[in-house]
Amino acid sequence: MDRLRVTTALAHAATEEIPFNAGILAKTLPQDRFAAQVKAWAGLHAALESALKQQTDPGIQKVWGLTGPRAGLLEDDLTYLGTPYESEGADQVVQDFGQWIDSLTQTNPMALLGVLYVFEGSQLGGTILKKPLS
Repeated sequence: MDRLRVTTALAHAATEEIPFNAGILAKTLPQDRFAAQVKAWAGLHAALESALKQQTDPGIQKVWGLTGPRAGLLEDDLTYLGTPYESEGADQVVQDFGQWIDSLTQTNPMALLGVLYVFEGSQLGGTILKKPLS
């Protein structure tokens, strides 16, 4: 976990400099653009969560049981935020992600935990994955 944190530190710092993320941090991002991001996050979570719910592996089920779904919460946020900015590119990314998750489900279901780890964040993800799988 320490190695992962160290090797990704520069990428995390660079992410904060992306104009979209800088706008979030500065609280200057238009609400419809933020809503569009929440819409994309909801779609990504829905794809992953659907795949995780289908898994029968006890390790996957233990980890999934510790985290639980987020897509519904993001949908609630989207309802509050209002109409998102429309972005065909973002919609395509969500579709492509769903297809990738479907392929992982078929070829390497345990890899879904790696995706969940990223979604949960490095600190929380490592803690969650460590307990049931060690």
